[in-house]
Amino acid sequence: RFFDQIRFYPVSESELLKLRRDFISGQFKLRVEESTFSLKQHHRFLQQNRTTIHTFKVKQQAAFESERERWKVNGQHDSISELNLHEADARSELDLPEGSHIIASPVTGTVWKLLVKEGQQVAAGDSLLIIESMKMEISVNAAVSGFIHRILCQKDEYLSTGQLLVVIQENQN
Repeated sequence: RFFDQIRFYPVSESELLKLRRDFISGQFKLRVEESTFSLKQHHRFLQQNRTTIHTFKVKQQAAFESERERWKVNGQHDSISELNLHEADARSELDLPEGSHIIASPVTGTVWKLLVKEGQQVAAGDSLLIIESMKMEISVNAAVSGFIHRILCQKDEYLSTGQLLVVIQENQN
């Protein structure tokens, strides 16, 4: 919902791994608190804490870059692009014609809105569906222009990252 606030809190590495497993399996329960948002108070908080916020962001970015470097060293860097491998496997399993493109879920979440129907023409960049994940709406867009060959998900369906969503048959010019 608009103006929902998310509060982050420190956890150990093992707690984080457990939270991730619980979230994927639907076991994680968010604690929801009713409150009123004040933009004035928020700006004051940002101003009062600007030094520690900046320090944290620098440390966070360094940790992110360090983790990406570890992925490269351990050969996991390519696993970020595993969706391409899933697409190749799915293409043969689904017996798709040449010129078809598979759109996969970029995140774990729930199909909130389906914006297209099978047979519908779409242009590259058009929104195909909206995924709700951790109180955020994520638009999944067409990678190519064409028509919707197949929809492989439905409204309110729980999705995993990499799950196949839509097949687009590219327009042949």
